[in-house]
Amino acid sequence: METEIAKDLSRLAEKYQGVVSIGSYPAFHNNYYRVRIAFDSLEEDTLKLAYKDAECLFKDYIIQYNPYPIDKADEEVYKLCKQTESNLGKRVAKSLQCIEEALNKYSDSELVICFNGGKDCTALLHLIHAAIQHQSHNNNNHSENIKPRLPKLLYIRSCSSFPETELFVEKTVDVYYSLSSKILRPDLKQNEQRQTDVNSQSSSCSMDNSVVVYEGSIKSALERFLGDYPEIRGAFMGTRYTDPGAYKMSYMVMSDPGWPQILRINPLLEWTYSDVWNFLRSFSLPYCSLYDAGYTSIGSMEDTHPNPQLRYITESGRIAYHPAYTLDEEICERIGRVHQNTKTD
Repeated sequence: METEIAKDLSRLAEKYQGVVSIGSYPAFHNNYYRVRIAFDSLEEDTLKLAYKDAECLFKDYIIQYNPYPIDKADEEVYKLCKQTESNLGKRVAKSLQCIEEALNKYSDSELVICFNGGKDCTALLHLIHAAIQHQSHNNNNHSENIKPRLPKLLYIRSCSSFPETELFVEKTVDVYYSLSSKILRPDLKQNEQRQTDVNSQSSSCSMDNSVVVYEGSIKSALERFLGDYPEIRGAFMGTRYTDPGAYKMSYMVMSDPGWPQILRINPLLEWTYSDVWNFLRSFSLPYCSLYDAGYTSIGSMEDTHPNPQLRYITESGRIAYHPAYTLDEEICERIGRVHQNTKTD
């Protein structure tokens, strides 16, 4: 994209040479833009003129982008749920109702957020953050320096996870949880690790603001997790009706017989594939970079491929894939998966 706007940008820089400094910076790891243009000047009026010229020149390329989507998440998300003429607004309202019910029923130490870096649980995490932020503000806690106290986050890692997924999980933890939060890993003795973590926490970051990582199958990892954390009563999950085996699910339901028993909380149950993407992108929420490479459902490296529905041939004859959010036929969401009966995102 930078090459496409280079000529106009050069002409603009020449026009304001010596008065306005104009620079373009490629963004290689952003889900929303590829080039950032910066203006700098000591003359405010001239700076405004240069900015207006740029708006006219690049009107087809400029996007609306919020670099800090979590700061006022409650305002934006609750504003959306009031848009009753919108299907997404109605579904967000029901999701928040489900989340608030769980938060009122259980303490944060009795809840866990299941997160694997997928699009659904990314939307779910932001909803929970917004709901807790909303509660905090309603309780007259308006300090911008205090992050909402989120429940523990459980990441069940596949033995062959994508590096992109791992990186996104780490970045998400940095954004939504305090940087001093400890990532507890199963390769250490849990009791020793928990004690170390508790002793190392400051007063502003308790054990409940941590991330726990287990490897293996979902069933065995959940069994070990509940054995290590018997206080957990409910698990927030990003399940939707269109997921395998979820068509009879309800918003709150106990685990199936034969599985570790825990209340499954499914705020996104009625959401569609397009709902998820409209939500993520309308709030400029970061998501795993694999989705921009044509993956529409992400599991492990062994069973996940770009969606063939998004395949196209570039002018140079190279095979490429459109981003996941451009998929029109939602029924094709999982055709990039070898084993389509397992929900991981």
